[in-house]
Amino acid sequence: MCRSIPAIRLSRTGQSRLVEVGVVSEFDALPTAENPYEERARKIGSALGRLVNRVSDVTASVRTDAKNKITDMEERVSDDVELARQTAEQTLEDARRKVTRLTRRGVFQARARLLDVRRDVRRKARQTIDDYPVHTLAAVGVAGIIAGVGLRLWRENRA
Repeated sequence: MCRSIPAIRLSRTGQSRLVEVGVVSEFDALPTAENPYEERARKIGSALGRLVNRVSDVTASVRTDAKNKITDMEERVSDDVELARQTAEQTLEDARRKVTRLTRRGVFQARARLLDVRRDVRRKARQTIDDYPVHTLAAVGVAGIIAGVGLRLWRENRA
C-alpha cells in the first residue's frame, strides 16, 4: 500500500516546484517473497515486531505509573515521618514542662518542710534551755572538754 504526500523540491535554478513523494509502509518495503512461506514468515515477523513494540509501550507506561505511585508513597511516608517527628518533639516539650513544674513544686515543698523542722528544733532547744538551765550548762561544758581533748590528741598525732 503506497500513499503519496506533496513535497516541495528546489530545482538547480533556485525555483521551487511541487513534487509528490510516495510513503511506503514497512511491510511494503520488504522484498517480494519467492515462495508463500517467506511471505507468511514476513507477515508473522512484522506482527511480532508490532506486538513487541506495543508490549514495550505498555510496560513503559506501567513502569511510569509504578514510579509515580512509589514517589507518591514516598512523599506520604515522608509527610507521616515529619508529622511523627513534630508530635514527638511536642510530647518531649510537654514532658519537660511537666517535669520542671513537678521539680519546682518538690523543691518548694522540701524548703517549706525544712523551715518547719528548723523552727521546731529552735523552739525545742529554747524550751529545753528554759526548762533545764543547769543541765544545759553542764552539757555545754562536757562538750567543750571533749572537743579540747580531741584537739589535743589530734595535734599530738599530727606532729
